Amino acid sequence: MLDLFKAEIFRFRVWIAGYFLLHCGLIAFYGRMIDLLQLPTMIVKGITAVYLLSGLLFGLHQMSHYRRPNRWLNLLHRPVAPRQIAGALIGAAMVAIGVAIVLPMIIMLTAQDLFSARVVDQRHWMLPAATFLSVFAAYLAAAYVILGVRRYAWLIPILLVFLGYSEAIGIGVIAIQALIVLWLCFLVMSAFQPAVMQVPARPVPLLATALSVQMALYLLLVTAGGLIFQVGWIMIGTHPLNGAPPEGGHVEASGARSSDLLMAGLARRHDQQTRIWREQVRLSDPLKIQPGFAALPARGEMTNMMPIMFDDEERAVRWTFSHDSMRFEGRSLRNGTRHGSLGLSASNRSFAQPPATFDDGTTVNARTFARFEPKLERMSPRINVPAGETIATRPQPVGDSVALLTDKALYLYDREVLDFGDEAFPARQRIRLSGRIGDLSRIDFIELLDGYLLSQTFGRWSSEGGSDGVQHLEKVDGSGKVIPVAQRALSNDFPAPSRFHHIWLSPVLQQVYHMVTNLFAPKAPLQARLPPRIPNIVWLTAIALNLLSAIATFWWTTRSRLDRTRRLGWTGASAAIGLPAFLSLCLLYPLRRNRV
Repeated sequence: MLDLFKAEIFRFRVWIAGYFLLHCGLIAFYGRMIDLLQLPTMIVKGITAVYLLSGLLFGLHQMSHYRRPNRWLNLLHRPVAPRQIAGALIGAAMVAIGVAIVLPMIIMLTAQDLFSARVVDQRHWMLPAATFLSVFAAYLAAAYVILGVRRYAWLIPILLVFLGYSEAIGIGVIAIQALIVLWLCFLVMSAFQPAVMQVPARPVPLLATALSVQMALYLLLVTAGGLIFQVGWIMIGTHPLNGAPPEGGHVEASGARSSDLLMAGLARRHDQQTRIWREQVRLSDPLKIQPGFAALPARGEMTNMMPIMFDDEERAVRWTFSHDSMRFEGRSLRNGTRHGSLGLSASNRSFAQPPATFDDGTTVNARTFARFEPKLERMSPRINVPAGETIATRPQPVGDSVALLTDKALYLYDREVLDFGDEAFPARQRIRLSGRIGDLSRIDFIELLDGYLLSQTFGRWSSEGGSDGVQHLEKVDGSGKVIPVAQRALSNDFPAPSRFHHIWLSPVLQQVYHMVTNLFAPKAPLQARLPPRIPNIVWLTAIALNLLSAIATFWWTTRSRLDRTRRLGWTGASAAIGLPAFLSLCLLYPLRRNRV
């Protein structure tokens, strides 16, 4: 085993050294121009995709070399257990990934931490581990493509999407990646046998293989089916987002002018007060507020979903937020030396949560909006929201006021709050939200003589199976009392089979996907939604599809001459899981076996 491990390292020594030198060169080149540790999440995902492609190509190349019949016989027919042989090959791949991809990252982190004023937090030291696990997972998926049965092995790399769609952060990401690696490693070990290209015979490897293929098929059907439906609808020319949307729907409400939306909300009222409001809407310039943040920075996340640094151009200082000190750390743009720390207020106290920053020096975290004062070189809080609420957008000037939206309410302040803070100018109005912030599309309002006429439109994700669209119209008087005026249900612009195709294809696998992607995920107040009302036709479709799958599975297992236990097991799986289970059966046990 050790000799095979050494031979494998020796075989790839040139490629490993070349990748290492190229990687170091790219890191050094781009690291001179930008701070690589402060790249936004989207760019980091793009770089990670290149790493994953490297792992995939390496796995395909390494295993395809040994997969040739004569070499496979020579490899496996030795006085060494197959698992030890697999361990030697996989261990060599781990070393190659570590040297070529991970080691340059560690060198960069060490150099930046010791020899520069750039911020290096504890969270950044998790990046090499996360990168290694991601690339190793891609390598294992590629290895299984070569070693597994070709009818279904090509589906396994689809499971790598869990790496990108997980909602976990920090150490939770490492845990998710480790679980995926362990699962893929088990699949590769079960396929590493002398009689290659055979469906696993033992129950546990067979169950792991079948579940993997079913989840991959589910993800493929959901993605491809939804894409084909949307493209076909666009080509027909009646897609709601590709022309004039249907009247009374959420798509129309989302793109409507504020005055038209307020008029639509008042359409069913015909009293004298409503006629006065309609006239005021026509004469006024309505104001609109929309949620600005899907989420705010969280302590410990490895990448920056939003910027956490800004520049003081007057002093040529770049302030970068540190998750360790929970303050901004300054670095001179002229000579790269340190320039002190920046907390909140004159006391320089630490932030409670990491803030999102903007070019004008303003910052927003869950509860505080603050502004940088260049002359005092101080970060001064301006607005603090009550405990239990999370800011959902930057303060926005609306008419003669300033509006701030949280996950619970809309606050209206005098404009002076941005200069003197909410202690001197507290909120004039607090208008609670009529629904969940994750469903909110927009708020439109006009100022009346004695308050506001306000519309709240919900249903932001209704086209993707979110909550149903609805418009709430309210009158807010000068004392803050909210008086309901009207409520208008917004029709769904997309048919139920399209909105809930991820459910009726397989309710069980949809729950598994939701559970895995939300495993170790922190609480996300800005994504809170009401559960959607799922039409009965969706559940009837799911039940009918599962029943048909079970019938087809029983017929297929009979024709495939499986034993009674496996026939019952596959039939029960299809009855519970649905179409993906039947399709996986067809791939694992075709009616006509072809020699490979």
